[in-house]
Amino acid sequence: MSTTGIQQGMTGEEVTDLIGPPLDSLRMDLMFGGASVSGFVSGGPGGDGLADGGPAGGSRTGVGPADVGRTGGGESAGRPARTGRGRGLFGRLFGRREAASAPHPVVVRSGPPASFSSSFNWFYPGFPEGQDTIVTVTRGIVTEIVSRPCGGAPPPTERANPWAADLMARHIARVERDLPDLASHANWSVLTSDEVHEQVLRVHTSGPEGGQVACKVRRFGDLDVLVSSFDTIDPAVIRDHLPGGYIAQLDRLLKEYGIRVGSTDIAHWILCRDPGTGTPGVHLAYVTRVKGVPVVMPWDLLTPEEQKGGRLRST
Repeated sequence: MSTTGIQQGMTGEEVTDLIGPPLDSLRMDLMFGGASVSGFVSGGPGGDGLADGGPAGGSRTGVGPADVGRTGGGESAGRPARTGRGRGLFGRLFGRREAASAPHPVVVRSGPPASFSSSFNWFYPGFPEGQDTIVTVTRGIVTEIVSRPCGGAPPPTERANPWAADLMARHIARVERDLPDLASHANWSVLTSDEVHEQVLRVHTSGPEGGQVACKVRRFGDLDVLVSSFDTIDPAVIRDHLPGGYIAQLDRLLKEYGIRVGSTDIAHWILCRDPGTGTPGVHLAYVTRVKGVPVVMPWDLLTPEEQKGGRLRST
């Protein structure tokens, strides 16, 4: 057993429940094209400790369809967001069944290899203390854990996205004005705290990977905050990187990072900036695990079917 507390054979969701989601998740097929693997080996030793935010713990109360706060286009320079309410968008997102809690056995293959398209490297910087850990998850199962002394640059202390600060504040104020039930929710105060605000502004995000939206993730108690970025403020261009629709892609990101729907609140900041003009824009999604609390969606990024609450397009 690894002293990180992570073992081969655990599910990705069990790892996330134990130490939180990784800061970053990298698909193996994006690293090595269509290559594949034929076997797995155990990782090196680690140390005691917990990732930032501590263990997920968290209630598994489940979440059902809820009111939706429409945040059309988020906030952009000179353009306010639209807000309103609707129902019925989230049957697919909330209808996922939790995987069985029992870990699956690890199969070391010597025959036909598994595709890298179902493999991810999860990066945990500074976990355990003084070390960085990479957890390889293949088809939802941990197959390798490697911990090494910390290397590389320290966490950023300066804002990577200072241009987003004012728009984020305006966006939050608008949601609080139009959706007071959400504004009074406990984890909303976590999302709007100085700590989370600064982390969102400091995180170095990359653009879409493999034609799909990518993100970085941090856990704050029982709130998971995803941050994505785009070098455009044009919703149509952004939607090109959301095959199947925004909700389908959010669902994919949650699966990729091992986040159980209904175990934590989920916030997704999408930071956008036109590289030519410097014009900024932000979008926000907020999905609470508590029934009856309004849900916020980035309205301009939804497909017409999603906006109508109809069936999602297949990916």
